[in-house]
Amino acid sequence: MFTKGFWKWVLVGGLVSSTFLGAKAQSIKELEKDCQSGNPNACAKLRYIYVEVGDTQKNRPKRADTETQYIKELEKACRKGDAKSCMELGDMYAEGKGVPQDYTKAITLYRKACAIGSIKNRQKVRRKSKEAPKYTYKYQSPAVDTKRQLERMNTKELYEKACEMGDNMGCYKLGEMYYHGREAQQNYEKASEYYQKACRMGNSIACYRIGEMYYYGQVQNGDPHAMSKFFYQRACLMGNDVACYKLGDINYYSIQNLQKSMEYYQKACDFGNARGCYRVGMVQAEVINRESSYIKAIEFYQRACDLGNANACNYLGAIYLEGKGSQRNFSKAVDLFQKACSMGNSLACTNLGHLYIEGRGAQRNYPRAVEFLSRACYAGNASACGYLGMMYVNGNGVARDYSKATSLLEKACNMGNALACTDLGSIYSMGLVEK
Repeated sequence: MFTKGFWKWVLVGGLVSSTFLGAKAQSIKELEKDCQSGNPNACAKLRYIYVEVGDTQKNRPKRADTETQYIKELEKACRKGDAKSCMELGDMYAEGKGVPQDYTKAITLYRKACAIGSIKNRQKVRRKSKEAPKYTYKYQSPAVDTKRQLERMNTKELYEKACEMGDNMGCYKLGEMYYHGREAQQNYEKASEYYQKACRMGNSIACYRIGEMYYYGQVQNGDPHAMSKFFYQRACLMGNDVACYKLGDINYYSIQNLQKSMEYYQKACDFGNARGCYRVGMVQAEVINRESSYIKAIEFYQRACDLGNANACNYLGAIYLEGKGSQRNFSKAVDLFQKACSMGNSLACTNLGHLYIEGRGAQRNYPRAVEFLSRACYAGNASACGYLGMMYVNGNGVARDYSKATSLLEKACNMGNALACTDLGSIYSMGLVEK
């Protein structure tokens, strides 16, 4: 579900200010009188006094007494064509303040505010135009003009308007439209233009996206490697975890700078990127591969696992199972394998099934082993299919079934499991099944 803030960014941008200056210069009674007369600015100032500042003076009505009346005045002012009132009313529906929460109604009001702002801007230009004949300006009812404007507007136009108003999300969304060819003809040059504009405005996702375009050769001007790195770094500095992770990969695989790659992976991890945490753990455990480095690997695998990375949970379980870094703990290993398996990691399911067969870290339990190996085999793990096939051969946890065993061993063999091929050959040579 989109948030109220998102629609404010996309549809209105800088159109409406919520700061009302000069409220203290007018008496409460004067403002109330003007508001009752349909002056939207007076209503807005009263809103600021009643609701935002609070009931700190005796002559101010209580909040509950003013909210309903204020909503009515907002509705009246919005119908008369006041963009601020439409915007404020949209906020109230988006947040459920004083009215039942209704995102659809909020979006409609934001659109209306945007349309009114567009109309008034055009009217102002026409009034000030030197070429326009004097005294020929014809006033058009805001309600009629707004309806016509809304009928003509589409999503692309709304994003264009937001971008023109200086909203980085509007520019980014336009870039997305041109990149993917949604509601606009696919145009990488246009996409690049809007991504860069949004990036300059501080949108980290846009910086990352233009970096991706340079990286994959979708932008022709400039050195693609240097430009992609520049935009990734810019996005990373803004806190974009995916960009930091990408820089880690570039330094690890292309530049082969282990220290720099670790810096970026850790930065991605610190921004909440599970893969970044996993990569730090992986490098510590498998590349550096010292006894002391396993302590660091455990720390980052655990962080990645907590963030939902199934591979990290599985590898952390393996460290506890094997006792690397003097951290042997069968019970923890089983818990971690179960967690990874529940997240769909077939290797963890296989490891868990094997532990139940051997009785390590848990009491030997063939039915449980069959359960986890079946899950892993179905997910395409060759070792799991091989283990499961032999359980059907031996009747461990299941009724002995050579036909079923043969089918499973063939599957494992076809996936490249050499041991399964050997076991399958033994079954045929013993004549347990016919070829």
